[in-house]
Amino acid sequence: VQTAAIRRFDGVVVDYYGDGLLAMWNAPADQPDHAARACRAALALIDELSSANDKWRHVIRENLALGVGINTGPALVGNTGSRVKFKYGPMGPAVNLANRVEGTSKQLGVPIVITGATRSKLDDSFDTRRLCRGRLIGAAEPVDLIELATHASSEWNARRDTFEAALTQYESGRWSECCQTIYPLLADNAGQYDVPSLSLLARAVDCLKIAPKAFDPVVEFMHK
Repeated sequence: VQTAAIRRFDGVVVDYYGDGLLAMWNAPADQPDHAARACRAALALIDELSSANDKWRHVIRENLALGVGINTGPALVGNTGSRVKFKYGPMGPAVNLANRVEGTSKQLGVPIVITGATRSKLDDSFDTRRLCRGRLIGAAEPVDLIELATHASSEWNARRDTFEAALTQYESGRWSECCQTIYPLLADNAGQYDVPSLSLLARAVDCLKIAPKAFDPVVEFMHK
């Protein structure tokens, strides 16, 4: 199912890693809209989950979950290996970062996380929410981590705007204002809390309890 969704948007499945896989776009053929293709494939993967859950729920007794990370950047692409075995695929920091971004999806509580580099290549037909600026293992600099919405609506967009306003307040050291702004997103959703909102509130409250001597709004992701 995952492979079919990637191929539907002209992606290349590079390899399978246990319960995950690596796919790429813009090679071997140029694809000017490669970022959009990757994001549409990610959305298709999440859409397929409902039917997969219906099929396998009676076997595994719980719902399947999926996390997707997308990054855009230069990579060395070609054949690696030996005469006995080789594969075609990408290498480089941009690829490593995509792997780390995928790992943040579970910690951030959203199914699809893209980087700011990817978001800059998308048009307004994609609904996104900036979640934080994160420092990832192996990355030279912090990166913007952004949610790609799977089922956006006018209500979702309104809540997104409120969240991003609170995030800006937090990052500028206005922690009390951040708490006041984010609270309505949590007050009327008992049992179905938005994880990024909970996490942002927790970080702001921590700063209010013990004001940091040197405030750094970047979120540390020290494990995958």
